[in-house]
Amino acid sequence: MSRFTAVLAFHWLTFRRYLLIWVASLIALVMTVLALFEADDALGQLWQERITPVQVRQRSIWLPDYRFAQRLQLPGIEANASDIVYVAERRSYFVVINSPAQLYEYTEDFALKARHELHEFEDPEALAYDGKGHLLIGEERRQSVVTVPIAQLDRPIVRSELATLSIADRADNNRGLEGMAFDPSSQVLFASREQRPVRLFEVAGVVQPEASVSYQAAVSALGVQRLRMDDISAMHYDLHTRHLLVLSDQSRLLAEVDSGYAPISFMDLEGGFNGLDHSVPQAEGVTLGPQRQLLIVSEPNLLYRYQLAD
Repeated sequence: MSRFTAVLAFHWLTFRRYLLIWVASLIALVMTVLALFEADDALGQLWQERITPVQVRQRSIWLPDYRFAQRLQLPGIEANASDIVYVAERRSYFVVINSPAQLYEYTEDFALKARHELHEFEDPEALAYDGKGHLLIGEERRQSVVTVPIAQLDRPIVRSELATLSIADRADNNRGLEGMAFDPSSQVLFASREQRPVRLFEVAGVVQPEASVSYQAAVSALGVQRLRMDDISAMHYDLHTRHLLVLSDQSRLLAEVDSGYAPISFMDLEGGFNGLDHSVPQAEGVTLGPQRQLLIVSEPNLLYRYQLAD
């Protein structure tokens, strides 16, 4: 090998080594930036949606089909709107606020029908309907579920007179029971621990005991790491698709998962996505309405309504 060839080979090896170092540094920088802005999560969500078969989409809620339609202030509520559920039998929406503990009933057009004081309740954050005439109200710190017969809403709602279900031990760190949903067909209650760590609970065999009875049921704690959410602020079970909607305030994200908790579709709650002009400030509750419209409650007293795109 001539001296010229040897020098050329040396410089080429040196150049290649520095090129590899530069490429590796660039990749590391890009990954850091993506992680910083959570773009890696967004890309993963987009990829998940792209690879979902058409047949699965047709059997799903499919959040990408929804577009923002309306934002309004909930009549009568000034602050602390925590969750929402629709009850078809009364053609009403119910909204719970945690402080002061109160329950509001609205028409389908969100005219105020009634307001109820929740006596002896502590930090009610979650709301669900069992399909059989009972509202289920979840208390965060007590990590308990209180059963409220809708037929008795014309009388004072007093916790000590109602059936309660304990999900877990008391949580005084304000990171207890935050979201809740119910499957009337299987009688399974879904409940979530807000964060640190994020947990999803399945409570099987939920029955309605007599009033003034406290009891515990078999609880399964599941990790939901695949959703990569910073917290879970609310949930809703859709009997039509048998899928679960999982809402995250801190991640500004709504996810649809199947019966195995595999992600199906996503909705970004930041301005510029799905027709939304401004980011949802603090998403605390989610439900589906009678025409499959999607409704999200946000503190202090905001309602965001999404419609299926034409």
